[in-house]
Amino acid sequence: MPPLAFFSALAITAALTAVSTVVAVSPAQATEQSFFGTTGDVLAPAALVGNDKLIGSTAYVPSTGGTLQPYIATPIATDMPVTISRVGGTVGTCTIYAGGTWCNINTGTSLPAGATAVTVRFATAGSTADFAGTVFSVVETYPTFSMEWQDAAGTWIVGSGGPAVPIMGTTALRCTIINNSNGDIIWRSLNLNGTLLPSGSVSIPIRETLAGGTTGHYDVYSGSVFGIAAGSCSGGGQLPTGSGVGNGTGLGVIAVSGTIDVDQTPAPGTTVTITGDGVYTGTAGSYAVLLDDVALDESPVSTTAPDYDFSVDVDVPSDLEPGEHMLKVVETASGKNVAFAAFPFTVPEPPAAEPPAAELPAADVGSTLASTGQALPVSVLVGASTVSALVIAAGAALIISARRRRQPN
Repeated sequence: MPPLAFFSALAITAALTAVSTVVAVSPAQATEQSFFGTTGDVLAPAALVGNDKLIGSTAYVPSTGGTLQPYIATPIATDMPVTISRVGGTVGTCTIYAGGTWCNINTGTSLPAGATAVTVRFATAGSTADFAGTVFSVVETYPTFSMEWQDAAGTWIVGSGGPAVPIMGTTALRCTIINNSNGDIIWRSLNLNGTLLPSGSVSIPIRETLAGGTTGHYDVYSGSVFGIAAGSCSGGGQLPTGSGVGNGTGLGVIAVSGTIDVDQTPAPGTTVTITGDGVYTGTAGSYAVLLDDVALDESPVSTTAPDYDFSVDVDVPSDLEPGEHMLKVVETASGKNVAFAAFPFTVPEPPAAEPPAAELPAADVGSTLASTGQALPVSVLVGASTVSALVIAAGAALIISARRRRQPN
């Protein structure tokens, strides 16, 4: 055999030997893998989706520790150690004993919250098979529920678990839920409820997912404050680990009658008159007058029985910056500042200044003559005549000399 053929055959034999006895590294795939004459994967038995598989996918476990279950479809005749590792350490190990099909690994608190890339290694008889996957450590904590009414300025007033909120005019009611976990919540039984007036109710089921670490707003009602008396939201869902979470809260409203008006659109340097007619909440004895949420000198405005009317002249500062502004009449109730009336206005940008007139560029003598027809100074004219005479004389001398050279001797 030629030397080259001998070394080629030797290399092929060595490669085949390595494949049969050393490492089979697999890219991440979402199906069961084949190795050592069987197939297998790693389960997260408590996961919401139901036995989430780890290899080529994501398995969810609680941050306090969860079970990952390596398994094989058919038993083999030797023990099979299984190791799940990540960069910087080992998640856990267990052994599928000869004749068995599974073992358990408890992740404990070794994983940081969130997703961690891992390698699953099955080993037996000097051979190993490695596969990639992701373990997601879920912080299992309950969400925060609150009910919110919208006041006249568009501000959402949180009032869960406290006294009813006084609102005037039109309003909206919503349930706000903060997902305090890093895992998604799938709502299974969340319901929004509103007690409508003069009678009746509304119930809105929520069956959707709230992503981990985000806030969800769920609308219950929109319309006149006299159309609803109270609202609530309650129920629960499940985290990806399969753990159930939920909560509930409710909130009432005090419908405030009467009107609050302004006699003109506010503008810098003007004085506007704000009047309240028949405004009574049962608690308010005065109202704050705010410009861009800063109390004005005319604030607060006191009211007196029996009609609780009021009138106040408000000076709008002349130096307001261009942009959007708002004048508000606010009641403070149970520590919450609620706008009963809001008067938005816009200060326009000042007109742009006209650019200064353009200056003419400096011109040379020739261009000045061409454009203005000005006479040259005498000294310039004299100099020009002298130069012209010299040029003419030189030309004539050249002509005479040439003629003399052409004459025969």
